[in-house]
Amino acid sequence: MAPDWKRVTLDSITVPGGIDPADLIAFNELMDQLAEHDAQTAEVAKLRIFVGLTIAEIAGILNIGSRTVDRQWAFAHAWLRTHLSSE
Repeated sequence: MAPDWKRVTLDSITVPGGIDPADLIAFNELMDQLAEHDAQTAEVAKLRIFVGLTIAEIAGILNIGSRTVDRQWAFAHAWLRTHLSSE
């Protein structure tokens, strides 16, 4: 069965919660910088922030230990906070 696709225009897409699109672009650029530094840590951050997965769920998806995910999330969280506060 074919998926139920619906065509939308970019103008019809709204940003939830009144977030400034410029802030989303800046945050995406920060995530790209984090990925250049450490791709797996950036993936952990994306799964935690955007998907809302737990440490254990991320560990299962990435096939790594929970302690590794916990360390990478702690680093990503601190790295993002540092770079967000400096802007």
